[in-house]
Amino acid sequence: MKSEIRTFTRRELYELVWSKPLQKLAEEFGISDRGLAKICMRHRVPSPSRGYWARLAAGQKIKRPLYRELNDPSLDRIEIAATVSALPDETRDMLKKAKVERAERREKAAESDAAIQAGPVEKPHRAIAATARALLKGKPDASGVMSATGADMCGVIVHAERVERAVAFLHALATALEVDGLELQPDGPRMKVVVGSDQVTFTLAERSKREPHIPTDKERDLYERQQERRSRAQDRGNWNLYMSLPYEKPWPEYDTVYSGQFVFAIDGWAQGLRKT
Repeated sequence: MKSEIRTFTRRELYELVWSKPLQKLAEEFGISDRGLAKICMRHRVPSPSRGYWARLAAGQKIKRPLYRELNDPSLDRIEIAATVSALPDETRDMLKKAKVERAERREKAAESDAAIQAGPVEKPHRAIAATARALLKGKPDASGVMSATGADMCGVIVHAERVERAVAFLHALATALEVDGLELQPDGPRMKVVVGSDQVTFTLAERSKREPHIPTDKERDLYERQQERRSRAQDRGNWNLYMSLPYEKPWPEYDTVYSGQFVFAIDGWAQGLRKT
């Protein structure tokens, strides 16, 4: 079977990629959506970002980037060969099967996301049971933070208000890994998955930042009373009392504010990689 070659100008391809999802257009061309995306990049044709069509279907108004002419004539002639349709039937069937499997994995991932948002987990996965107990039944520190980083723990650090969401996330992660024949293993300050002699480690924490502390009325009143007592002691020449009274402001300079955004970090020790 001969491959069909279609020729377009940059303008024609631009109009096409903004008329329908890239995946559908690629199917019509007989190529992969990744291949079509690479062609757009190579010829500097703006294409919709991921999620564009979903946001458009939801009623959002999204401006598409303007088409711009280029001075390079070589970029204006675009040839697309229908490589998929030119493949043997057996290979095309294999590609279709792989596509269906990818769609099923995306559906499972969506179900896991729904489980994370569903609320408290009644019976956490056995791999995270100790971590769940530590987070749900422990006491937060002075900043309201809960940690599960000891023996048989998964190395989780989140604010007390988000412990149920953290447990739901870990439960969904352990369950999804088990479906794929993998085991989530607690490892103290982290968690890991081991396959043969290789392992990948993970951590889960809540993103935080430091912000200048805004004194409360109670803190301001306390500070004013302290200064008044120091002033009276100084006026009376009572230097022992003056020196014993606190001079510093009774509030911290900064507060640690937790954002509610989880950071799931994956460490690849062999290559020195870290992804979040």
